[in-house]
Amino acid sequence: MKKSIFVVLLFALSACAFAQQDYVGRYDFYTGYSYLDSPDVNLSQRGFNTQIGLNLTKWLAFGVDYSIQFGRGTLLPSELKRRMTPSSAN
Repeated sequence: MKKSIFVVLLFALSACAFAQQDYVGRYDFYTGYSYLDSPDVNLSQRGFNTQIGLNLTKWLAFGVDYSIQFGRGTLLPSELKRRMTPSSAN
């Protein structure tokens, strides 16, 4: 029984190895804009995200990731929700 479980587990995990990507590009670049708005808690933020990567080989890469956010956010104690215990939920 233990051998059959081991064999099934071995085949299940080895399937992940065949699903790997064949082509790996030399360079990778991503940039994006982020926007977060929640008027209930007076939160509004806008930002910029970027990522640059260099793949030296299929298994070795170097990269830089940078994000910056601007905006306002104030949270007052009265806006926090009380944690309800099972006895006080009813």
